Amino acid sequence: MNNLEFENFPGNIKGKLKIIDRTIDVPRHVVAYRSGLDPALVDNIKQILLNMDKDPLGIELLNNFQKTKKYDEISKEEIFNYSNMIDLLD
Repeated sequence: MNNLEFENFPGNIKGKLKIIDRTIDVPRHVVAYRSGLDPALVDNIKQILLNMDKDPLGIELLNNFQKTKKYDEISKEEIFNYSNMIDLLD
């Protein structure tokens, strides 16, 4: 369960649960694109998404999408950490 769901539990239920471990933060949604897509188009879309939290309409659209606050770029270190978590499932 993610921390946002946990925080929204009523106090009487949350008080009966015990956190036994935590993981690194994991994105709820990921944006991907197909290979061969025009790099200029990819960069344009990327910049729009990364800057949505600085525009009133963008903020409204983000909020309407599961109360998202902003888009962040995933670092190479984070990708490495996620792949290590996936390896644990094997």
